[in-house]
Amino acid sequence: MRKILFAICLIFFLNPFILIAESPGSWRDKETFGLGFGVEGIGGGLFFDYALNSTFQLHFFGSSMNQKQESLFGINSVETNSSVGGVTLRIFPSDSSGFFIGFGGGGFSINQTVNQNVYCYSYYTSLNPSECSGYEGSYLKQQTLSEGTGSAGFGEFGWQGYEGYYFTIGVRAGGVSLASETDNTDKVIDYSNHKLTAQKQWKDGKTASGGLLSFGWHF
Repeated sequence: MRKILFAICLIFFLNPFILIAESPGSWRDKETFGLGFGVEGIGGGLFFDYALNSTFQLHFFGSSMNQKQESLFGINSVETNSSVGGVTLRIFPSDSSGFFIGFGGGGFSINQTVNQNVYCYSYYTSLNPSECSGYEGSYLKQQTLSEGTGSAGFGEFGWQGYEGYYFTIGVRAGGVSLASETDNTDKVIDYSNHKLTAQKQWKDGKTASGGLLSFGWHF
């Protein structure tokens, strides 16, 4: 009987320490590094984490987004690629929870390629775009390139799993500031929806916002 009582007392005595040892904060302190992949804001990417302690974590990441539309057989196409690389400081307000808020910034780049192969009518010239002048009865081929580089700033909110596995879900909201931009979307031949598509992709591609859904490992 004494052994049973002693065992019960020992369990109650050690239980708080067991709970503390298995808390998310304790786990972040113990497994300092993280490596994984998933959705990182604008699109798919990779990340590396370094926990300064149970409260603060540095999150290094790189992600990219691709937007593409093309006609049958790919004769006409609009493709826009955006990429973000940066770091956020994630703050975990409570050691007993995996919820975090984060703030950070990084570099941003965007480029677009528009390939057009437009037939210029010989008889229904009123249907031709202005660029068809002198090309009636033939195809007019044109490639239009746009590009830009700059910086991005953002904030995050989410939840991170623990105990050896790595699961993060949340949102990232931010803005982009282009230091250099060559926007040639106005030079796209205004045929069908080519110019409208190019301008929309260019506008939508200049963002640092998106969801967070990533998986990885701690060590």
